[in-house]
Amino acid sequence: MTTRNVNQPEKFTSDLSGADFRHVAKAIKAAEKSRHRTRVGAVIVKAGRVASGLNRLRNQKSVSFLHQSTHAEMNALRLMGRKARGGTIYVARLGASGRLLPSHPCRRCVPELEYAGVRRVVWWNGVKWVASKI
Repeated sequence: MTTRNVNQPEKFTSDLSGADFRHVAKAIKAAEKSRHRTRVGAVIVKAGRVASGLNRLRNQKSVSFLHQSTHAEMNALRLMGRKARGGTIYVARLGASGRLLPSHPCRRCVPELEYAGVRRVVWWNGVKWVASKI
């Protein structure tokens, strides 16, 4: 499986709808619930069905991942299951001060999102909200 880079500018689309911004607000609310220094929230939407996840869960000590917590994107995928195929994921990342930080999915999450069949990612690039295809 080849990993696609969601940061490639040619994949950006700027046609975000009002519904997109409502789901972005849900992702921000999910991020606000996290107790980590960098708070991340993710919401997957498919045909009106919404699943949100955040990076609040710590990995067990027996798991040797590079990160201390499960990622918000992975938590949202677990909640949505197979129904995520063809959906859109909205990712928001907040710093300790509550300021929006660039929030594209990491290189570990992109292949998982691709495998799950998520078609589109909406994230903050530091200047504006953008959508990109996976």
